[in-house]
Amino acid sequence: MEGKSKVIEKLIQSQNATIEDLSKLANSFEKLNTTINSLKDSIISEDILSSIVEKLSKLEEISMKINEIEERMRILDTIRESIDRVEDISEKLTQPIESANSKE
Repeated sequence: MEGKSKVIEKLIQSQNATIEDLSKLANSFEKLNTTINSLKDSIISEDILSSIVEKLSKLEEISMKINEIEERMRILDTIRESIDRVEDISEKLTQPIESANSKE
């Protein structure tokens, strides 16, 4: 703000300064201020970026653990299916023996 008022003072002191010049200068300062505020809003602080990276890293770890769990669940499902097949085969094999024993 100090720089702005010094420039305005110099313009007022000069004989060539007109109301139009001062108005243009004020508009330029307004546009510059708007641009600066817009840039401030769009800049993400280093702390925020660091926090985001840390959280993304944790999410990646969680995702990897979920993938491991899903793989283990698929293996367990395969084991369960195998056990079911073995039980079915065992039942089929014991039926003829049981029926033969009951005939005796």
